[in-house]
Amino acid sequence: MSERFLPYAAVWVIVYNEKQEICLLRRFNTGYMDGTYTVPAGHLEEAESLKQGAHREALEEIGITIIESKLVHTAYRERRNDRIYIDLFFEVLDYTGEVNNTEPDKCDEIIWVSQDNLPSAMTPSLRFALEAIFRGEIYSEYVE
Repeated sequence: MSERFLPYAAVWVIVYNEKQEICLLRRFNTGYMDGTYTVPAGHLEEAESLKQGAHREALEEIGITIIESKLVHTAYRERRNDRIYIDLFFEVLDYTGEVNNTEPDKCDEIIWVSQDNLPSAMTPSLRFALEAIFRGEIYSEYVE
């Protein structure tokens, strides 16, 4: 019998402002796709639920405490010759605090953009997933 395959789990957080613009962070000094925009995101930690992970990432990266969120998308993501991820995207429905850059060593800019004005310098897998989310799709597959 072969060993079970264990993909990596990552959580992604979609935060909207009152204009329905999405909060994006520009990666800086991370060693992976620096200079591109992403949403608050990260690996799931041991003994942490998916929702707990998403809420932790939002607090760590942009300083907000999520009161309510919902899972809006699941994605299979394959990084060639590297890792396979199951990505879970959570939309923030309510939060407290002000969005700010709480990790200036990993992010050098926060911007708010409309769905139809995503920046060209964006993590490709995130762009792919967001476009699927905007179309109302609950699942997508992305291979780098």
